[in-house]
Formats: sequence, structure tokens, C-alpha cells
Amino acid sequence: LRQFVAQNAKYIYNSATTCLLIMDIIRFLKYSEYGRLFMNISFSKRIRAASCILLSLLMLLSFCSCGRSGGVSKTKLSDTGLSVQTQKEGNTHLHTSAADASELTKVTASGLVELLFDESDYAVCVRDTSYDKLWTSLPSDENFEACVASVEIVNGDKLYNLNTQDNSVAFGKATAKISEDGVEVSYILTPDSKTAGKSSFSKSDIAFKLNINYTLTDGSLYITAKTENLVPNSPARLTKLNLLGYFGASSQAQQGDFIFVPDGSGAIIKTDTEDESFKKPLEFAVYGEDASAAQADSGKYSAVVPAYGIKQGNSAFVMLISEGDALATISADRVRDGNSFFRVGSSFDITSGRVETDGKKKKFYLADDSYDGEIGLCVRFLNGSNANYTGMAAAAREQLIRDRVLSTKTVESTGYLPLDLSVIGSADRVMFSFWKLSPTVSKVYTSFEQAQDMVMRMKAKGINGINLRYKGALSGGYNQSDLSSASILRRLGSGKDLEELCSYMSAQNMEIYLDVNLLSSSTDGSFSSRKTAENISGDEASYSYESDIAPTIGKKSYQKELLRIDKLGGVMVKMLSNSKYGLFNGFCINDAGSLLYSDFSCGKNRQESADIISEELTTLTAGRTLMTDTGNFFMIKNVRYISNVPMNAAAPTGEAYESIPFVQLVLHGIIEYSSEPLNFEEDIQTAMLRCIEYGACPSYEWSYKQSAEKNDVLYYENWLNSAAEFYTRANDALGDVRSSRMNSHTEVTDGVFCTEYGTGAMIYVNYTDSDVVISGITIPAGDFLRIN
Repeated sequence: LRQFVAQNAKYIYNSATTCLLIMDIIRFLKYSEYGRLFMNISFSKRIRAASCILLSLLMLLSFCSCGRSGGVSKTKLSDTGLSVQTQKEGNTHLHTSAADASELTKVTASGLVELLFDESDYAVCVRDTSYDKLWTSLPSDENFEACVASVEIVNGDKLYNLNTQDNSVAFGKATAKISEDGVEVSYILTPDSKTAGKSSFSKSDIAFKLNINYTLTDGSLYITAKTENLVPNSPARLTKLNLLGYFGASSQAQQGDFIFVPDGSGAIIKTDTEDESFKKPLEFAVYGEDASAAQADSGKYSAVVPAYGIKQGNSAFVMLISEGDALATISADRVRDGNSFFRVGSSFDITSGRVETDGKKKKFYLADDSYDGEIGLCVRFLNGSNANYTGMAAAAREQLIRDRVLSTKTVESTGYLPLDLSVIGSADRVMFSFWKLSPTVSKVYTSFEQAQDMVMRMKAKGINGINLRYKGALSGGYNQSDLSSASILRRLGSGKDLEELCSYMSAQNMEIYLDVNLLSSSTDGSFSSRKTAENISGDEASYSYESDIAPTIGKKSYQKELLRIDKLGGVMVKMLSNSKYGLFNGFCINDAGSLLYSDFSCGKNRQESADIISEELTTLTAGRTLMTDTGNFFMIKNVRYISNVPMNAAAPTGEAYESIPFVQLVLHGIIEYSSEPLNFEEDIQTAMLRCIEYGACPSYEWSYKQSAEKNDVLYYENWLNSAAEFYTRANDALGDVRSSRMNSHTEVTDGVFCTEYGTGAMIYVNYTDSDVVISGITIPAGDFLRIN
């Protein structure tokens, strides 16, 4: 019954509202002065008046039923989907840039960097004068595909792929305006020369303007782009903008060259190494896929940081997305069959759209509202000894601090290295599974009293620093209900038990965080129909959350409802008004660290959602500390601690594709972070070494009670001794460098890595099965060693 009510809440609500409204009208006609006047008129007039009232009522109800929609156009397509329209002029020179800087027009210079402009194809180039390196927005090799930018435009059931070279420069519809510090290029994009030649456009025409402004300041190149539909009341919609996808592209690679991509902790594509397994471009959705509009099985990986870069010889650059980052997908490709270049670039979903298939029928959903802000990029250039991923990370960190994405504060390194301990309070355990039935029962895994006993035992074992993250403490347990109406579960213990736990943590100079989901709720009807976000199909938005503790509770995933994004402020107010929450040092924001979505119920795109979340989180910092999970960069400025930071690349690694600690190089010393829970790792020894190499605090997720499973990965007794032993060694290695920057990270020999800190401390990690001697110092097999 509860499930039925939850799934049909909005229909039940609308039906009840209709009945109440009709009853109110009857009362109005029966008892009011207007009602008596109504009954005194002739029968025919009463019929007409009643008809008008009924029509008005139906119109009112139709408006009410549509009131939650943020505006979604639905176009039925043929079975083949959108019909793709392209225009190619085949002019090679429009797709290539000059290889010699003397053939280009100098615009301006800043430091050792010059901005140049190619008047023949309206491309820009940047020259690093220290090594005479030319970074071009179009490759110098012959190519018919390369362009400065391209757009996808949907008009009815047709998809137009237009680019700056074939659909603007070729038609003579590109202009440039050079200023003291840069150049602004304007492109009029049309599908054919006939449309391009018009002085004014009709409603059936397709014509968009793309402005790209390049500014060179303090040795960095700043780029802004903005689009405009030039046809009044046009049904055509610009859905995607691909910007500078060929900047720095090359067909050849020198030894040591690579492409940096934001895969998990970070990864490099070694362009000097063959990779036969690479069959298609790698794509990375910045801040993960949009839960309200993503295509199923898109094949995209998640990125927590909006950055990418290229190293070529003694030069490199790192590109940061400063505006429109929540709309971005970063795509990288290498030379292979069907592709001639090593390249990386970004695209932006200006208007959300999705194709859904139901049997043989297809529908295309397109949001009525488009992103109307600017797209912003910043390119930092590196050379010499800084032309590596360590230098890229340092430049990115500096720029993110300038852009106020990262705080200027440093980690408070007093005391001990914290161990990140997540405890499971309450969760629904599956009793049995039969056919489609999986009944559950609520079970307490760690009460407040038991959590204190656990921490005391850890303290006795020498674990002197703990950040306790209490999961499953609110209504709904592990599958938390609506936060605005949730309360601390009584079955975990009394208020006195909670107070004693928090007092003990405070006395030991340890932190305790209440784990909360701001944006999602269990699908038990806890969100009313007016508080649930809508996806692009017009349905209530939800997403599937994979359970880390599935082996213990028997439930592999949860379906979570998403909060209407403009209701977040009200949720925060209600949460802060709960006095019992004040016993905790702060909050761990669980879902918002890895989840971001458009909300079509109130017409908010992902960028607007990101801005709202970031702004609202500042209210939680007054007198409290914040932790978050995963750590999408748009919301970490006011966060003190990030739990569960990615420690690997998500895509398969190998000789030509390698994980790097780019995220950790950016964060270390500014925000403290922990690894993924070690008790969930298949190879715990390698995971422990990775913690030391990446400067991460150890992390575990435990319960006090043991389940019926023989190898219960949550049961703390199974891990306490090994955790204490590893913590002691980790604290000795990392405890006094918590507030220091990572100065470098290198692979000194096969399987042996060295991380160097600002204090001069160097930590060697040996993943091999043999002892390795480095500069007369022996690094034991499968172990690490710190050198001061």
C-alpha cells in the first residue's frame, strides 16, 4: 500500500484536490449570497453559467497538473532517430593552421607567451617563446575534420552538425576584432551558403552566432564563448557546443609525451606508447552523468575536477573549465584507425536532450530552456621541468584558488593523522528473496553506545585520530528519508547515549559527523509531489544508488528520489533548526559530493543546480565543519574533509594508460581527504600502499554487530588489529606533512614511486615483489619508506 501511494502520490493528491474544490463550489452555491442569486436566474442561464464555471475549473486543473513541469518539448522520431544534416566545403586550408609563427599576426604578449592570429582560417595560436613552441587551435597537418568549434542544432527531427570552418569561414561570415589584450572572433553559422547570404532571416532559417573571446593575461589564455540564435521565434535549438577540441592536437609523439584526462584521481594517455585496445574516444562527464537527462549506458566515466591537458616535448598546458563546468564532457582520442590526431577537448550541453526507445517507437525529449550564460576556459602554459602532470596540478591549484573554487586556508596539522571511520547505524536487511519479492527488516548495526565502545577500543589500540562519520542515523536508516522531516532514530539509543558519544569524541579531540543526504530520499513517498524533481521525460526524477554494504544487508541498490532543487534552501533551514544535530561537530554531505542533476520541474539546468548547491552549503559552515563524499570540485570550497576520494582511474589501465594522483596533488595541504574504505578492497595491501603514495588518510566502514555472513567485510572485529597496525605506520609517514603541498610525484623505476612534499620529506612506495635500491637506499618489496 505504501509503495502504491508513493508511486501515485501526485495523482491521488490531484484527485483529492479536485474533490475538495468541487465540494467548496457546492457549498458556495448553496450558502453564499452569490449562490442564491445563481438559483434565481432562469434554468438556461444557470446551464450556461455552470458550463462557464466547469470550463474555468477544468482550465485551472489543467494548469495545476502542468505546474510542476519546467518545460520539455517532446518530438516523436522515426525508428532511425534524428536525421543528421552536414555541410562540407572540402577546403583543406580552412582546417589547418600555419606551422610557422612568422606567417601569423601577433596580437599581444604576456610574459614569455604570445597570442597569434591566423587571418586565413580565424584560428588562434599561442607561442611559448622560451622553447619556441607553438600551440595551435587547428593542427598544421592536412585535415578535413578539425575546427575551432562546432555545434549541434536540432530542428524538428533533424540534427545539424555545423562547424566554424565549413559553415562560417567558408561562407565569409567570420569576423575578428583585435584589441590590446586579445582578439574577439564572431562566427555566423548556417547550414548552407544560401542562408549565409541573406541579410535577414525567416522563421524557417537556421542561423546562430558564436562569439569567442581570447584574452592573454599574466601568461595565461582566458577564453569565453557565447551563442545566440539569430532567427526570431525559431524552433531550432542549439543543443551542444564543442569548443577547441583540436587545441594542441598532433599526429606525432615524442618520448614522454602524454594527454592528461580527469579520470577518477587522474590518468595519462601515453601518446608515445602503442595501444591496440584503444578503439574509440574516452569521455568523462564532469561531476558525473546528469541523473535527470543522461542516456542509458552512455559509456562515460566521471570526473571530479574540470581539467585536462597535453604534454609535448619540453612544453605542456593544462586547461581548466571555469564557467559551464557542470555542463561539460571532456573527450580524448589518440591516433588509431579512423583518427589522425592525439587530442583532447570539451563539449557543453547547452540544451538538454534525450532519445528514449519504447519497442519500435522513439521519442526525443528536448528541454525548453537553454543555458544562456558564457562558457569559460583558462589555459595555463608550462615548460622545462614543470612540463609534467605535477606542474599541471600546481598550475591548476593556483588557478582554482584564484577562481575561489578552492580555499586559501591550509589543513590544521595539529594532533594526529585522522582515520576516516564510517559506521553503519541502521539499515534494512533483506530477509529472503523469492521471485520478485525481497522483504526487508530494519536492523541496528551500530548503536550510539556501541559506536563509543568501538572508538574506545580503537583508542586503546593506538588509533589517536578519528573522524567518525555516522551513516544510517536518520529516518530511513542507510536509505535515508526526506531530510527536512527526518529525525535521529530512537532505536540507536537515547539522547543521553548520543550526548555521551559526542562528549567522548570531543574530549579526545576527535570529530563526529552526521551523514546526511541533501538531494535524495528513499522512494517511500517521503518527498511530496511538490518537492520531487522532474526528469527530462516529465516523470519524477530518481536514480539508482549502488550499496557498498550489499554483502552484509543483501540489498544491492536503492532507488532514490531527487529533491526539487529550488526546495534545497527550505530543507537546509529545517535541518539547522533541529537542536539534536548540534551535538555533532558537523555534517557529512553524502549525495551532493558525487551527484548533480538538472531539474525540469523548475527549469534549472545542471549549472544552475551546481550554483544553488554551492551557495546553500555556505549556510552550513557557521559554527560547523563540513565533510563530503567523493568531492566534486564545484562544492568543496567550504569543505574541511573529503571522504572516499577516487584513488584510481575508472577506465582500464595498462602500459599506455596510467593512473596518477592529479586530484591529490591539487588538494593536499588545502583539504584533507581519505581513500576508499580499505575493507572493501580486493587487494588490501596494494590499497594501503596507494594511500601512502597518494597522501591519503586511511578509511574504513564498519558495523559493531556481525552479520550471518562468514566473511563479513563490515564487522569491525575482523579489521581492528590490522587497522591499528597500518594506522601507526601511516601516521608516522604522513602525520607531519598534512598541511604541506605535494611538490612532485614520479615513477623512479618500474613499480616504484616517489612523492615529495614541501617539507623535503620523500616517501618511496615499492609495488614490486623484490627489494629495490634507489640512490643507495633499499625500498623493501611491497612496502614503503620515508626519507627526510
